[in-house]
Order: sequence, then C-alpha cells, then structure tokens
Amino acid sequence: MGQVITDNVWIGPVFVAKGTRRADVSDEVAGRVGAHLWSEEEEGSNVSPSGVALSGLRDSVFIDGVLYEKGSVPPDEVIPKVGSHMWADGYTPPPVSNGPEIATEQPDPPPAGPEVASEGDLDGPVPPASSEPDPGDTPPPAGDEPTAAPAASPTPVKAPNRSGQGSSLTAWQAFAAANDVDVHAEAERHEVIEACEKAGLIPVK
Repeated sequence: MGQVITDNVWIGPVFVAKGTRRADVSDEVAGRVGAHLWSEEEEGSNVSPSGVALSGLRDSVFIDGVLYEKGSVPPDEVIPKVGSHMWADGYTPPPVSNGPEIATEQPDPPPAGPEVASEGDLDGPVPPASSEPDPGDTPPPAGDEPTAAPAASPTPVKAPNRSGQGSSLTAWQAFAAANDVDVHAEAERHEVIEACEKAGLIPVK
C-alpha cells in the first residue's frame, strides 16, 4: 500500500486529481503537496474516482453465479474463467498454480480364480465330458428377450443473447458445455460464440 491524494489540487501548472497515487507523480510535485492531502491508500482504491478500474477486473461480472466487483481479483480457481478482455488495461492477472500432484492409489489385483485340477492331480478317473448342454446355458425364447428402454433425449438448451442481458461469457460457456462444444477455458466470449456457430448450434452472423 502507498499514499493517495485525498482531493483535487493544483501544484503550479500541474493538476493532480483526487485518488492519484504518490508513486504516479514526480518527487518534486509530491514534495509540494501538503501533508494534510496525503492519505494511506485503502483497500479497493484500485478503482479511480472516475470509475475506471486501475487493476483487477475491468467491470463487475458474474462467474458461476457469484458477483465479482470491478477492480477486484477473483480467487485462483476462478481466474482461468475470466476472459482477457475483462482485465483492466495494463493489468496482468496473477499466475495460477495447479497445486501439488496427488498420488493415486493403484487398485488391488483381482483375486485369482479357483485352481482347476489337472488329470494327474485327480485320485480317480476323469469323468467323460457330457455332450448334454447345461440347462443354465439355454438361451431364452426369442419373445422373452428384454428390450432396452429408449434413451431419453437431452433437454434442449436455449442459446444466450448475443448482446445485452444474458449475453455474458459465463452464459455462452454454459451453453457450449451443454452441447458438447469443446471451448478452451481462456476463450473469450466471441470465440465461444464462433465455436457454437461452427457446431451448427446457432446461425452464423
């Protein structure tokens, strides 16, 4: 954290706006600003007084039903879902760690089946193989075969709006996923729409 100017002020011919960081002005200008006009930068001051995001998200956005405010930085697990156009100008989102690798346990080998005694292991004579079919091997009559239930058709998902309410990147990502359209996690909204067009889900514009 640093210091910011708490009010608009003229320093000679130089106008310094309220909310300007001390690090963003020259040492000469900063030295001529009265001490009463400096204040410690508060959390959330990454949005300028005019409403421009200086870092973090360019605008407030809903991701997976959660609202993330303008200027904030979402948690690591959400960052990959934010399109590059949603970050403030000149801001680079923090790298996301994949976390430690989790060792998976190998399944136990299946138990060995019962050993079949060979002819030399039997005390008595080996009985001849029967030519009679095992009653358990008799196939059921043709009319008794079970019929598979018809597969339920998937519930159609309506395509989101291309603009205005309901046209967010999250809505288009959900529509693509519901229709098995392969879209990269970092794809921007127009790229998701183009992928849906190529899949024939929506008309090409």
